[in-house]
Amino acid sequence: MKSKKDTKSKKGKFWKILAITGIFTVSAATPIALVSKYVIFKNSSNGNSNNNNNNGGGNTNPQNQTITPKLKSSINLSGSIDKIYSSQNSSDTKTLIAQEIKNNLDSAFENSEELKSVNNLNISVEGDFGDNSSWAGIEYSGTNGWSSTVSGNEVLYSTDLNTLNISSLNDLKYQLTDAKIKEILNASDSSKLKTNAEYTVKNKPGFTSNNLIHINVFEILGSSVKNLDLQIPYSSVNFNISNMQISVSGDNVQTTNATTTLNYNVAINTETNSTQIASRPTATASEISDVNKVLVKLGFAEIGSDNNVTLNQKALQEELGIYNVVFSNASIAPSGTTTDGQSGAYKISFDATPIANKGFVWEDGTSTAKSVSFDVNVDVGNITPDLNQTINLTGSVSKIFDTTTTSGTRKDTNTVIAEDIKANPENYFSNGSDLKTISDLAVTVNGNFPTSTWTGSPYETWKSTVTSTNVGIYSPSLPQLNISSLSDLKTKINQLGIYNVLLTSGLTYSGATFAFQNELGFTDDDLLHVCVRVTSTYGNVNVDLGIPLSSINLTVSALAVSVNGTGVQTLTNGNTNYTYNIGIDDTVNFTKPTTVSPLTEENKTNVNEALVSLGFATKNTNSNPNTYTLDSTKISKALGVYNCTFEGIAIQEDSANNYTITLKATPNANYNWDSGTNESRELTFKVDLASS
Repeated sequence: MKSKKDTKSKKGKFWKILAITGIFTVSAATPIALVSKYVIFKNSSNGNSNNNNNNGGGNTNPQNQTITPKLKSSINLSGSIDKIYSSQNSSDTKTLIAQEIKNNLDSAFENSEELKSVNNLNISVEGDFGDNSSWAGIEYSGTNGWSSTVSGNEVLYSTDLNTLNISSLNDLKYQLTDAKIKEILNASDSSKLKTNAEYTVKNKPGFTSNNLIHINVFEILGSSVKNLDLQIPYSSVNFNISNMQISVSGDNVQTTNATTTLNYNVAINTETNSTQIASRPTATASEISDVNKVLVKLGFAEIGSDNNVTLNQKALQEELGIYNVVFSNASIAPSGTTTDGQSGAYKISFDATPIANKGFVWEDGTSTAKSVSFDVNVDVGNITPDLNQTINLTGSVSKIFDTTTTSGTRKDTNTVIAEDIKANPENYFSNGSDLKTISDLAVTVNGNFPTSTWTGSPYETWKSTVTSTNVGIYSPSLPQLNISSLSDLKTKINQLGIYNVLLTSGLTYSGATFAFQNELGFTDDDLLHVCVRVTSTYGNVNVDLGIPLSSINLTVSALAVSVNGTGVQTLTNGNTNYTYNIGIDDTVNFTKPTTVSPLTEENKTNVNEALVSLGFATKNTNSNPNTYTLDSTKISKALGVYNCTFEGIAIQEDSANNYTITLKATPNANYNWDSGTNESRELTFKVDLASS
């Protein structure tokens, strides 16, 4: 039996042969899945045939009648690529294809039983399979390979999608149109889909030993371009080869040349890439026998809100390199010399079953469950929380401040942060994954946050005392506010100068004094509202200064964290340098401007003209073509999405004469979305453009 190492070695040689012979000339490693296609499509001046002449013994067919081969209109095969391609010598490819057909006469010929009696049956194959010139550009791997440009932008072809039926490597590229790629992204990872972007395939594909084809996809949205790595499992590709020429001859066999269609289903490889997991989790004595808890620690399972554990199918497929299957019935047992319940190696096993009704099969042609496993080293004992000395997080405001209720019933900041630590310990501890499985984990936090100095009327009351001319938004040109508490916000604004902050934010008050009053207010449009009392000889007014939450960072130099629970070594007042950057919320809460100019008929498809109509842009008619300057401050206020620059992307009119406008929003420098990323996103809003 070939070892896994031998098999991988042969596959490595196989990729090198493809690169040398130029079978597809796409990379130094050609996918197993695509070889089945190549071997059918490569031109040859003569056909190689199998000649089994019974060791020179001549024809043993007891009958002298001539057999006329009756080739089926299609041949359906599945299995390992090794059956149709030699990893040692590419010149044997046609011989192997012919031999595979000969080994499966029932699948290829109507009169297979007659042909089975022919000892010197000869079968050869030919075909005109085109070139691969459509694949050009940069290689996937290597020093300058495109794989280095796509980190974080990987998309695994979804198991919910149908398999790709292709006739050649070129055909694969031709099928990956803008519409097809959008379909794939929507099903595989909708967060990476931008509906108004244009998607196209660039550069050469890559083929890796973990059974994946890597396709470089360019996303073009307005003026920005982003690289994606579309990863297609080999078993997600079927080869439908029409007009394959087959020649059949032999003693008492009528020499026959005919064409057929070969359908080759590249089967699922049962070999795992990971026989030994690198991570070394710690499990308590009661946890080591619970495979689900060990899998959670490894990141291969998740605990739901109902405390039920669900296997992370995608993570398991990617780790093991076995795709298009469903893992189930996990179990754990000591491996090697490990004593059960003690630290050491453990074997985790699963049943892996090809996804039903998709045509997926194992290399032996079956589709029933098979056992797969990997080893992992586990330390058994109490878990000692290892608090990170520095914690830098970006996320929603809800992870540090309670904004969901009225001020009198809000949770304090210590409580809110403690809840996030318990829910996401991996963000705070180097061994946080080990703590996720402790059901009675208790966390407390002390950030020395003072009692709020924001006193007076609640926002719901004082907002009615502010006129529209006294409402302003903290300018994006002002610095971010690094505060140690909400009370510290007063200090930071005073350091900038209230007058300067108001002036920069579009509010001018001459000869006035300023003072903070009342309670803070949180609103759904991603603003924190501060009441400023302006006193002057012209009169006294309340000002509503709205500060975008993404302009605020919470910094605590010595956040004290305490942790305990069953099987957990108690941590008391562990200190960490804590910084939390409130990210930009991309939820659009559109408010139509009070003044809108009509959009003319000829401009109904021009998104920038629509932005001019809304007062969000100005047009320079002295340039040819016209140029447009967008006012990001006005757009931010109207959308409730701040600290971004915007670009008009698309406009679509509906039957009710309303318009859906799509903008590209890009966070300003040093700002991020609340997901922690800073890539451009599509934002849409609907508006009627009747004049007002």
